Amino acid sequence: MVDFNGFQEHINDNPSETMYYQFYQKIKGCNAVLDLIDSAIGSDEQRDRVKAEALAIRALLYFQLVNIYGEPYNYNKEALGVPLKLDANLSNEPIARATVAEVYEDVLVPDLIEAARLMDPLDYVEHNYRINQPAIHILLSRVYLYMNRYQDCIDEVAKAMDYGI
Repeated sequence: MVDFNGFQEHINDNPSETMYYQFYQKIKGCNAVLDLIDSAIGSDEQRDRVKAEALAIRALLYFQLVNIYGEPYNYNKEALGVPLKLDANLSNEPIARATVAEVYEDVLVPDLIEAARLMDPLDYVEHNYRINQPAIHILLSRVYLYMNRYQDCIDEVAKAMDYGI
Protein backbone atom coordinates (compact mmCIF):
# COMPACT_ATOMS: atom_id res chain seq x y z
CA MET A 1 0.00 0.00 0.00
CA VAL A 2 1.37 3.43 -0.96
CA ASP A 3 -0.04 6.62 0.56
CA PHE A 4 -0.36 9.64 -1.78
CA ASN A 5 -1.44 12.55 0.44
CA GLY A 6 -4.10 10.53 2.18
CA PHE A 7 -5.06 8.49 -0.91
CA GLN A 8 -3.98 4.91 -0.55
CA GLU A 9 -3.05 3.05 -3.70
CA HIS A 10 -2.48 -0.69 -3.75
CA ILE A 11 0.62 -1.41 -5.82
CA ASN A 12 0.22 -4.69 -7.62
CA ASP A 13 3.27 -6.87 -7.08
CA ASN A 14 2.05 -9.48 -9.56
CA PRO A 15 2.11 -8.28 -13.20
CA SER A 16 -0.31 -11.04 -14.22
CA GLU A 17 -3.00 -9.34 -12.11
CA THR A 18 -2.79 -6.04 -13.98
CA MET A 19 -5.48 -4.88 -16.36
CA TYR A 20 -2.85 -4.49 -19.10
CA TYR A 21 -1.76 -8.13 -18.79
CA GLN A 22 -5.34 -9.37 -18.71
CA PHE A 23 -6.20 -7.48 -21.90
CA TYR A 24 -3.28 -9.12 -23.69
CA GLN A 25 -4.30 -12.55 -22.39
CA LYS A 26 -7.69 -12.06 -24.04
CA ILE A 27 -6.05 -10.79 -27.23
CA LYS A 28 -3.87 -13.91 -27.22
CA GLY A 29 -7.03 -16.02 -27.12
CA CYS A 30 -8.51 -14.11 -30.07
CA ASN A 31 -5.25 -14.54 -31.99
CA ALA A 32 -5.27 -18.30 -31.34
CA VAL A 33 -8.80 -18.54 -32.71
CA LEU A 34 -7.89 -16.47 -35.77
CA ASP A 35 -4.74 -18.50 -36.45
CA LEU A 36 -6.59 -21.83 -36.34
CA ILE A 37 -10.17 -21.13 -37.44
CA ASP A 38 -9.66 -21.84 -41.15
CA SER A 39 -8.72 -25.46 -40.40
CA ALA A 40 -11.42 -25.98 -37.77
CA ILE A 41 -14.22 -28.48 -38.11
CA GLY A 42 -17.59 -26.99 -38.97
CA SER A 43 -19.49 -25.31 -41.76
CA ASP A 44 -18.23 -22.21 -43.54
CA GLU A 45 -21.00 -20.26 -41.80
CA GLN A 46 -19.90 -21.44 -38.37
CA ARG A 47 -16.25 -20.62 -39.07
CA ASP A 48 -17.18 -17.19 -40.48
CA ARG A 49 -19.21 -16.37 -37.36
CA VAL A 50 -16.42 -17.41 -34.99
CA LYS A 51 -13.81 -15.55 -37.05
CA ALA A 52 -15.96 -12.40 -37.13
CA GLU A 53 -16.49 -12.59 -33.37
CA ALA A 54 -12.76 -13.01 -32.69
CA LEU A 55 -11.87 -10.08 -34.98
CA ALA A 56 -14.48 -7.85 -33.34
CA ILE A 57 -13.44 -8.78 -29.80
CA ARG A 58 -9.76 -8.25 -30.60
CA ALA A 59 -10.63 -4.85 -32.08
CA LEU A 60 -12.66 -3.96 -28.99
CA LEU A 61 -9.76 -4.92 -26.70
CA TYR A 62 -7.23 -2.91 -28.71
CA PHE A 63 -9.66 0.03 -28.88
CA GLN A 64 -9.90 0.04 -25.10
CA LEU A 65 -6.15 -0.42 -24.62
CA VAL A 66 -5.11 2.34 -27.01
CA ASN A 67 -7.56 4.75 -25.41
CA ILE A 68 -6.28 3.94 -21.93
CA TYR A 69 -2.54 3.95 -22.71
CA GLY A 70 -2.27 6.21 -25.77
CA GLU A 71 -3.21 9.76 -26.65
CA PRO A 72 -6.51 10.45 -28.42
CA TYR A 73 -6.40 9.76 -32.17
CA ASN A 74 -7.82 13.17 -32.99
CA TYR A 75 -5.25 14.89 -30.76
CA ASN A 76 -1.97 13.16 -31.65
CA LYS A 77 -2.33 10.07 -33.78
CA GLU A 78 1.47 9.80 -34.15
CA ALA A 79 1.93 9.34 -30.39
CA LEU A 80 2.90 5.92 -29.09
CA GLY A 81 -0.07 3.67 -28.47
CA VAL A 82 0.24 0.02 -27.48
CA PRO A 83 2.19 -2.99 -28.76
CA LEU A 84 0.40 -4.91 -31.51
CA LYS A 85 0.47 -8.68 -31.26
CA LEU A 86 -1.58 -10.11 -34.12
CA ASP A 87 -0.76 -13.81 -33.99
CA ALA A 88 -0.68 -16.49 -31.31
CA ASN A 89 3.01 -17.35 -31.68
CA LEU A 90 4.77 -17.07 -28.34
CA SER A 91 7.98 -15.12 -28.09
CA ASN A 92 10.20 -13.62 -25.42
CA GLU A 93 11.14 -10.75 -27.71
CA PRO A 94 9.77 -7.37 -26.65
CA ILE A 95 7.24 -5.79 -28.99
CA ALA A 96 7.62 -2.11 -29.76
CA ARG A 97 4.66 0.15 -29.21
CA ALA A 98 2.76 1.03 -32.37
CA THR A 99 1.53 4.55 -32.92
CA VAL A 100 -2.08 5.39 -32.19
CA ALA A 101 -2.61 5.77 -35.96
CA GLU A 102 -1.23 2.28 -36.60
CA VAL A 103 -3.56 0.76 -34.02
CA TYR A 104 -6.59 2.49 -35.52
CA GLU A 105 -5.72 2.28 -39.20
CA ASP A 106 -3.92 -1.09 -39.35
CA VAL A 107 -5.94 -3.08 -36.81
CA LEU A 108 -9.20 -1.56 -35.59
CA VAL A 109 -10.71 -0.47 -38.90
CA PRO A 110 -9.55 -3.48 -40.99
CA ASP A 111 -10.53 -6.02 -38.29
CA LEU A 112 -14.00 -4.52 -37.91
CA ILE A 113 -14.57 -4.19 -41.66
CA GLU A 114 -13.60 -7.85 -42.10
CA ALA A 115 -15.78 -8.86 -39.14
CA ALA A 116 -18.74 -7.04 -40.70
CA ARG A 117 -18.06 -8.61 -44.11
CA LEU A 118 -18.08 -12.08 -42.55
CA MET A 119 -20.99 -11.53 -40.15
CA ASP A 120 -23.46 -9.44 -42.19
CA PRO A 121 -24.58 -12.26 -44.55
CA LEU A 122 -25.23 -14.61 -41.62
CA ASP A 123 -28.49 -14.96 -39.71
CA TYR A 124 -28.95 -12.23 -37.12
CA VAL A 125 -28.85 -13.72 -33.64
CA GLU A 126 -29.80 -11.57 -30.69
CA HIS A 127 -29.94 -12.15 -26.95
CA ASN A 128 -27.17 -14.73 -26.81
CA TYR A 129 -24.52 -12.46 -25.25
CA ARG A 130 -22.22 -12.79 -28.24
CA ILE A 131 -20.98 -10.34 -30.82
CA ASN A 132 -23.51 -9.82 -33.59
CA GLN A 133 -23.97 -7.53 -36.60
CA PRO A 134 -25.22 -4.42 -34.77
CA ALA A 135 -22.44 -4.70 -32.17
CA ILE A 136 -19.80 -4.76 -34.91
CA HIS A 137 -21.31 -1.75 -36.70
CA ILE A 138 -21.74 0.21 -33.46
CA LEU A 139 -18.11 -0.42 -32.49
CA LEU A 140 -16.92 0.57 -35.96
CA SER A 141 -19.03 3.73 -35.75
CA ARG A 142 -17.33 4.62 -32.47
CA VAL A 143 -13.89 4.05 -33.98
CA TYR A 144 -14.80 6.30 -36.91
CA LEU A 145 -16.13 8.91 -34.49
CA TYR A 146 -12.81 8.98 -32.62
CA MET A 147 -11.06 9.35 -36.00
CA ASN A 148 -13.31 12.31 -36.96
CA ARG A 149 -14.65 10.32 -39.91
CA TYR A 150 -18.17 11.53 -39.32
CA GLN A 151 -19.89 10.30 -42.49
CA ASP A 152 -18.42 6.82 -42.00
CA CYS A 153 -19.67 6.96 -38.40
CA ILE A 154 -23.18 7.88 -39.54
CA ASP A 155 -23.14 5.12 -42.17
CA GLU A 156 -22.20 2.48 -39.59
CA VAL A 157 -24.89 3.66 -37.17
CA ALA A 158 -27.43 3.37 -40.00
CA LYS A 159 -26.29 -0.21 -40.64
CA ALA A 160 -26.74 -1.05 -36.95
CA MET A 161 -30.17 0.57 -36.92
CA ASP A 162 -31.22 -1.62 -39.87
CA TYR A 163 -31.28 -4.45 -37.32
CA GLY A 164 -33.92 -2.66 -35.28
CA ILE A 165 -31.78 -1.52 -32.39
